[in-house]
Amino acid sequence: MCVACLLSAFLAAKLAGYNVGQAAGLLSGACTISAVLGVASDSINQLGIPDDQKQAFIKAMPVAYAVSYLFGTAGSAWFLASVGPKLLRVNLAKECADYEAKMGGQLEGGELSAYRS
Repeated sequence: MCVACLLSAFLAAKLAGYNVGQAAGLLSGACTISAVLGVASDSINQLGIPDDQKQAFIKAMPVAYAVSYLFGTAGSAWFLASVGPKLLRVNLAKECADYEAKMGGQLEGGELSAYRS
């Protein structure tokens, strides 16, 4: 999963012509890994480039992060609910109903379920 996140963000940044800061923001937001912003900021500050260019890269990160974070959260939720069951060839409604029937009511050992319809 880590490799897939990194490679997909890298390829998308290359195809879009993003700079280092935008690419770091894209990776951070799309994969919902906020820590990438801190690591990328430190890495950019250690580059042997002019300070104004460093600041431009660092200022680009939050913009790319904010835009891509939407897909990283809402998009992945939609993907997992809509496309995921089709990829796995699972009838999600039927599986949920079976699981509910199995787990509802009386549990092993005389315990009762907290579930109420």
